[in-house]
Amino acid sequence: MKPALVFVRSFVPDFDGKLKKYMSVLDQAGVSYHFVGWARADISSEQGARFSYFKRRAPLGNGLKNIFNLLLWNIYLFQWLFSKRKYVNCIHVVDFDSVIPCFLFSRLFRRPLIFDIYDKYTSMRNMPGLLARAIDKLENYCIKRADLSILADRCRYEQHGLSPDAKNVIVLENVPIAAIEKMLLPAPEAKRLNIGYFGVLEPVHRGLEDLLELAHQCPETGLHIVGYGPLEAFIANKAGMSANIHFYGARSSLEGLAIMGRMDVMAGLYYRSVPNHLYAAPNKYYEHLMLGVPLVTTDGTPPGNKVEQFNTGWAISEGLQPLIEWVCSLQHEDVKKKSRAATQLWVANYANYYETHYQGVYARVITELMDRG
Repeated sequence: MKPALVFVRSFVPDFDGKLKKYMSVLDQAGVSYHFVGWARADISSEQGARFSYFKRRAPLGNGLKNIFNLLLWNIYLFQWLFSKRKYVNCIHVVDFDSVIPCFLFSRLFRRPLIFDIYDKYTSMRNMPGLLARAIDKLENYCIKRADLSILADRCRYEQHGLSPDAKNVIVLENVPIAAIEKMLLPAPEAKRLNIGYFGVLEPVHRGLEDLLELAHQCPETGLHIVGYGPLEAFIANKAGMSANIHFYGARSSLEGLAIMGRMDVMAGLYYRSVPNHLYAAPNKYYEHLMLGVPLVTTDGTPPGNKVEQFNTGWAISEGLQPLIEWVCSLQHEDVKKKSRAATQLWVANYANYYETHYQGVYARVITELMDRG
């Protein structure tokens, strides 16, 4: 191993579009990097000399039940960093569940630390109040003292109680790279309204159970689901019993986006049962713009506010009945109009985002930190 920037996340990199963009930037800049992750589930993971994994099985979405496994992951991570200390120039760590050993290593060995907060940790999990407050304080301490902290949306300043003027904090939105590979895929049935979902298969809070019931009650809709997570077996079973439900399993970012590009509508529901959804900054919002596919999402959330403001989709209430009412009220011309609005907004605001913010802002900061490391 040669001196490198080390990416750290408590999962595999295969389905992380933002991490792929970071790696692409470093490849283009000729900067060496290594990824350390946790292969916690039975899914594919990048292999090779640039990838190292903690290989302990642990169910996704198990919350506090995973606390012992998280402790072992943190121990593994510090041991790995310590054993490779001569080669670690800079650390880019994602989320609170991996930041503590990285922060300690950074301070002990004076290596620059980038803390990338995809989601506020306690807002994504049901935690007791005292524990949640303690974790929030630790998370904010790391945000304020990292050499660079990255937020996914400007609304996250408020969520974390940060000043927008914080000099060590930048915003990098989850905007995808524009190029999507053409893939040979079966065309969805033209006579149906084809709704696509690509992401984590989380129970309850993403409205996936409601989408499946919608497809059951409204057979004129086609539901296409791509992803991984706790609901995989449940969704596969539903797909096996229904001709209009299609489950593709875990796919790469490019494969998933190619499938979504063939849909009439993308679904990205963020039920307010998870506090973090009030600050949701999902890939799906930007993906629907890039693909020119309207988005149906939840009202009162950031993506809901945006699709209403720019007329690129629909913001509806939570639950099955609002979904049924939405489908029944859809007009083909409205879908086409929102599709055009999505494409126009992408071209106007985001088509060059990767070049200006990832190849520009991120690459410049990385160069400065690597020189210090």
